[in-house]
Amino acid sequence: MNHLIITSDVKLALLMGDTRRAAHLLGHPYTLEGVVVHGHQLGRRLGYPTANLSLTDPEAVIPKNGVYAALATLQDGSWYKAMVNIGYRPTVDNDHRLTIEAHLIGFDGDIYDQTMSLSFTDRIRDERKMESLDDLKAQLAKDLEETKRTRL
Repeated sequence: MNHLIITSDVKLALLMGDTRRAAHLLGHPYTLEGVVVHGHQLGRRLGYPTANLSLTDPEAVIPKNGVYAALATLQDGSWYKAMVNIGYRPTVDNDHRLTIEAHLIGFDGDIYDQTMSLSFTDRIRDERKMESLDDLKAQLAKDLEETKRTRL
């Protein structure tokens, strides 16, 4: 496990969703690590399958809820640009459980029960409730394009 001492400035930047500032202070992107667990499969049904992350370190600082661009590194060392949602999925859930889920761009495979790390490169937007699943799907398409444009 990667133990990292987080200064108050880095923690504040992450809690505000400023992953660029956190990376500047750290000298590298902030990274969360965990195991890929089963979710509700809604992302798959919407055309955006996600890997749901169960954090290895329960004391890890989780960036502010929202959508982020990140680099996902899999257990086998392969990596993919990823669109990550951190939050409570207000459009589809009401169980008030925080989730960290990543759509790995160009990946198609089974990585359940494997370790994955997410290195955050940029914040795309705040998490917000959409009026419908169609609205959510349209927003995800915009988020994906924005994620693809970000630098790693």
